[in-house]
Amino acid sequence: MKTATATSAWLLDEGNRLDASFHLSEGRRIKQLIQKSPYPVVPLQSLTNGIFNGARFRRHYVDNPEKGIPFMGSSDMLQSDLSSLKLISKKLTRNLDDLWVKKNWILISCSGTIGNTVFTNEDFEGKTASQHIMRVIPDSEKIEPGYLFAFLSSKFGYSLLTQGTYGAVIQHIEPHHITDLPIPLLPERQRQEIHGLIEEAARLRVEGN
Repeated sequence: MKTATATSAWLLDEGNRLDASFHLSEGRRIKQLIQKSPYPVVPLQSLTNGIFNGARFRRHYVDNPEKGIPFMGSSDMLQSDLSSLKLISKKLTRNLDDLWVKKNWILISCSGTIGNTVFTNEDFEGKTASQHIMRVIPDSEKIEPGYLFAFLSSKFGYSLLTQGTYGAVIQHIEPHHITDLPIPLLPERQRQEIHGLIEEAARLRVEGN
């Protein structure tokens, strides 16, 4: 059995949540470790140009590629080959501008199986995604996108992403649950090296496909 002595600051920092499982989670322990880091620590939202889910809409599927747009769910985004995605109707689908996915974004599964992350490459261009996939758009002037992905997909990042889950049966995370995630900023040379490796892996994935 886990035990801990909570302070009032814990409650104030986390919206007055009282459930012990949240405050004794691995994510909270990781957050405390990061705050003791010798490196600068900044909230996730300050490093991005947006964090959002896709729009909810009624899905109309089609078979004709000329009348449809590739559409992925949270399980599809993990596939190496995106060539066999279902197609949603160009004509009947509303809010298309809120559904597109672009290169160098970070996708996070946010419903059901949560916390899976993907760094988008060229194969994701021209495709749309469901509301069960959260989009994180790194601000490349403030952070190397590959480095941010590497942190969010690490065991530390995964613990932080899944700390704020809710739901008795199907778990969810929403953008406001992760905007304040603490991101440690390693020295620029190390960040660029990590970013370069992630970009190279993304390029090789496209080449492999």
